[in-house]
Amino acid sequence: MYKCKHFDIEELVPPELFVALHEDDLWRLFDPDLLKAADWLWERYGTATVNDWKWGGNFTQSGIRTTDSEYYSPTSQHSIGCALDMKFKHKTAQEIRDDLAEYQAQGNDIPYFTRVENKVSWLHIDTKPTNQSSLYFFNP
Repeated sequence: MYKCKHFDIEELVPPELFVALHEDDLWRLFDPDLLKAADWLWERYGTATVNDWKWGGNFTQSGIRTTDSEYYSPTSQHSIGCALDMKFKHKTAQEIRDDLAEYQAQGNDIPYFTRVENKVSWLHIDTKPTNQSSLYFFNP
């Protein structure tokens, strides 16, 4: 079981789920590669937020989503612990997407995650399998 170095579990799950399950069970809901990707991105781009409800914020659905969520979809990678929406303190999502594309164009492999969503103000990453040999940028 992988536990993030830079995120508490409260930042990845909605509050209802946090109070319902033991911490180790919550970590097991996530694809370990997704959690490693979150740490890799934090280390590359700095402080990031997924959910901020722990500190009185409004974000509760940027990590895993349950069937009770208004944003739940059975086909969403969020619903199976394979997606995160990240907001970075010192970089915009577009700056990070541009950097990831350039990093990849220089021949570097992007570790752990396979897809990034374009045209949104947050950085959506997921680990959905693709036929691509490189990071896949998709439109909503």
